[in-house]
Amino acid sequence: MKLRKMEIVNLVAIVVFFAVAAYLYPLLPARVATHWDINGQVNGYMGRFWGAFFVPVLTLGSNILFLFIPRIDPKKENNEKFRKSFDVFVSLFLIFMFYIYALAIFWAFGHVFNMNRLMIPAFAFPLIIIIYSYFEFIKSPRP
Repeated sequence: MKLRKMEIVNLVAIVVFFAVAAYLYPLLPARVATHWDINGQVNGYMGRFWGAFFVPVLTLGSNILFLFIPRIDPKKENNEKFRKSFDVFVSLFLIFMFYIYALAIFWAFGHVFNMNRLMIPAFAFPLIIIIYSYFEFIKSPRP
């Protein structure tokens, strides 16, 4: 299976993600906050290992799925029509996951902040993806 340039960039980003997790693992507390309620209060924790590696593992699994979806598509000829949008989606997904991870790690190191306020940009990503994808397929009228 030949990897495209953007797929290689995404895989390198995931390797960096794991390197960051490995570096942070011994520095994290025994319990890492992983879920906040609607009021911004922590109501879910994971142990140190999963607190450090759950999001990178989830991101790797998702990226593997993103690698194979276009290759198993029965209508492969259509893939190139939306490939740029799909690549942007996958890259934005990686950024989204790293952002969520960074918020949890900062919290684990004792930086208390309004999680709900900082989640607004994270939820703006899907909107950006939808708008980008929509405008990517709109063709301007030709004179």
